[in-house]
Amino acid sequence: MSNSPASDGRPLDTSRVMEIGRASVRILVPSRRKDGGIVDEEKRTEWEDQARQELETPPFGGCTPSHVVGSFVHDDGRVTREKITVLTSKCSATVLEDDKARERVLAFAQRLSAGLGQECILVNWGDLAILASASFDLTSIPVTRFSSLGPIHRPST
Repeated sequence: MSNSPASDGRPLDTSRVMEIGRASVRILVPSRRKDGGIVDEEKRTEWEDQARQELETPPFGGCTPSHVVGSFVHDDGRVTREKITVLTSKCSATVLEDDKARERVLAFAQRLSAGLGQECILVNWGDLAILASASFDLTSIPVTRFSSLGPIHRPST
């Protein structure tokens, strides 16, 4: 980091700045069930709080919520738009290599899927998009499966 001047002319005190990484982990908390019905707000808030707590433990150390509108396409072609809370934890690439942390987050996402009546929950692990489900056959999802997921259960083909 440089010692370029701040807007008030003082140099940047680099001893008070720390880079934590360029990677991120995201858990998406939906507001609608897989049938398109609205999730009870109190129940959703409880699960959102649990997701936040998941990202407030090592190796993450915190998260930032973003409230967005997303959509999903049903098997019959209908599109449902919903409010989604995206919980993002910025981290180092080293965290992304931690298999135990990844498995813990994905196990939580499976519980979240069951708890909110979802077919699956989207988790972003660095550049990977991972669907975690408690209730459906993963072989039915038309997505590319990533060989770099290591010890995570992969359906046989």
